[in-house]
Amino acid sequence: MIGKEITRKEKALIQQCRADMRALSYQKPHQLILRVWLKEGVSLPILSEAHQWPNFALSEAEILADAAETVLGPRWGMNILVYNPEGGEWRLTDASKPFAYSPLYTELLIRSVN
Repeated sequence: MIGKEITRKEKALIQQCRADMRALSYQKPHQLILRVWLKEGVSLPILSEAHQWPNFALSEAEILADAAETVLGPRWGMNILVYNPEGGEWRLTDASKPFAYSPLYTELLIRSVN
């Protein structure tokens, strides 16, 4: 209904929602260590920030994409394996797509498909 007055309770709820949204926008990014194996036996630790943690796309770590292109070539295809500790397995991942990781993670283990 147009022109309806809102109650004090509704107004307080709106103000609280706005305050919550502001607080979320000021949160520090989650610090991650990406342990990357692009060549067999050679580990590259990359420090990265996840601004929307626990949702994170590996392509957000530009250093990872640059290293993969340097080592694997420009046609590496953004496909990479990420270790899943809960399942004890490596999962093929599209680095450009965000995935929901456990909020407790501070380190991701990553290796090339080759």
